[in-house]
Amino acid sequence: MNSDEVNSSNPCDLIFAGDEKAYLLRYDTSTAWIINPQATSEAQFKIGEIDLSSYSDQDNCPEMTSGTIVNDKLFILLQRINRDNDWAPEQAYVAVFDINTDSEIDTNIPNPDNVFGIPLPIKNPSAIQYLEENNKIYVQGAGRLENSWENIEAEYSGGIMSINPTTYETSVILDDGTQDDHPYGNISGMAICSSTKGYFIGYKEWGDNTLYSFNPTTGEVGGIANESLEGKNIAGMEAGAYADKNGMLWVCNATDAEVVIIDTVDNTIDEKIFTNLNPQKVAFVTGAFGPDSFSNNSDNDEVFCFISALFRSRK
Repeated sequence: MNSDEVNSSNPCDLIFAGDEKAYLLRYDTSTAWIINPQATSEAQFKIGEIDLSSYSDQDNCPEMTSGTIVNDKLFILLQRINRDNDWAPEQAYVAVFDINTDSEIDTNIPNPDNVFGIPLPIKNPSAIQYLEENNKIYVQGAGRLENSWENIEAEYSGGIMSINPTTYETSVILDDGTQDDHPYGNISGMAICSSTKGYFIGYKEWGDNTLYSFNPTTGEVGGIANESLEGKNIAGMEAGAYADKNGMLWVCNATDAEVVIIDTVDNTIDEKIFTNLNPQKVAFVTGAFGPDSFSNNSDNDEVFCFISALFRSRK
């Protein structure tokens, strides 16, 4: 936190621009930090800020949630959830910054808030992923999830869309439906494997989620990807791609405390990893971990997988 902050900034994502520069998205504030990942002290850690206050709504916070870097441009998802109105999702944006100057780029797209960013045709975005294969950025939005405690009905204003990182043109690929017709429920997660193979999470209610396959080019839904991942508490895919270099999709199944590895060729289960705790996220990292790791093989491309899990009771 900054010295004048008394509440948690709720760090939500870290996007790396290089070995000595990364962007820390702070969900509960209007400023992202520019940080040095190589810092060895607190004084060296924060090296700058990005001001996103122009995107704040009535609650004075734009809810920055995740981002990606494409061609020296940082794309930041801004949910714009109005906490002063029962966390209702408002017009969402993607703000674009030049990572060389850290200045915001004016996308010159008319929008109701007169900001520089890209107005999104879906609400409550959480996942953003760049696919080099077709030079497109994919964004997933959940709309508004049902809240039975406060008698708030689900709002089907989400889906999956694409952004051209050069022209900033947007296109809805998969719509979550309407209040009367929403076959998958809210779309609460996304993983894009190729221009023709992707997955999304259909959210019906807490603990009742299903993994579907779809074509990111046509939007055609292939159906339930695997019956073992129907009606489960599937977590973590809001971060985007959990596909490894071998064409396997890693899915966090918190109902059964396991990570299910799906072969994306035919959607069959390759393996299940019992985690004991509820798995939340998966990250793949290439490189050495420890003084003796790969000391005799600088070309080793082994990928380590880190699984984040929570101490949370399972019902």
